[in-house]
Amino acid sequence: MHLTETGSKDDGLNYATRQQALRSRLVREVNGHAEFTLPVFQQWFAAQALLAHPERIDEVAADPVLFGRWRWALAVAGSAAKAAALDDLLQRCIRGNAGAGAWVQKEIASGQRAWSDQAEAAPGAAEAKSRLLLAARAWVDGFGPLAPSIYPIRTSSEPITLGVGVHSTRVSLGWSSELAYEDRSVDLPTDVHPFLFPSGPWQPDRVGFVAVGNQWPWQVMLGRA
Repeated sequence: MHLTETGSKDDGLNYATRQQALRSRLVREVNGHAEFTLPVFQQWFAAQALLAHPERIDEVAADPVLFGRWRWALAVAGSAAKAAALDDLLQRCIRGNAGAGAWVQKEIASGQRAWSDQAEAAPGAAEAKSRLLLAARAWVDGFGPLAPSIYPIRTSSEPITLGVGVHSTRVSLGWSSELAYEDRSVDLPTDVHPFLFPSGPWQPDRVGFVAVGNQWPWQVMLGRA
């Protein structure tokens, strides 16, 4: 843990622990202290530390200096994380600093778009609803006063009603202007479609094949920005 935090400046290890670390081929001794032989090793272990202690992500994302030091570890952690851990990591990053969150998300996606040109196995309806709503709320909070210029909402503080439809290999989205008491994700009415005129309180968003990878809900929501 000390090595991932301090790098080559001060390994923070006592003599016995340092000698134990040096017996690994991943670590070498430089000027009396231990450091990883390759930066990728440091980033990997730092990523594991972040996943094991996600509360540290809040501090890293909110501090520009810490983010500059840990940004690649965040990207590695997100790339290795399963859906639930990735959702937690990204929402913490975005709420701490929307710009930092966007950078981490872009690196995790590795150039992959939010939507795919080819049909893949669509996510389950329950998963799609919960993850898209989580991503929507995180980005709305992250953008703050700018959110209404990006998403079809009145204010960033009002509850979100997101409509999600999962049809075979396609996912469709819409936003409702109906007042609600809390954020909610519901079945999108079948007559709400981007190629049709808005129906009642619903504003159609997009429909398509979702991209492969755990990051797809976050890509979809950031894609409006």
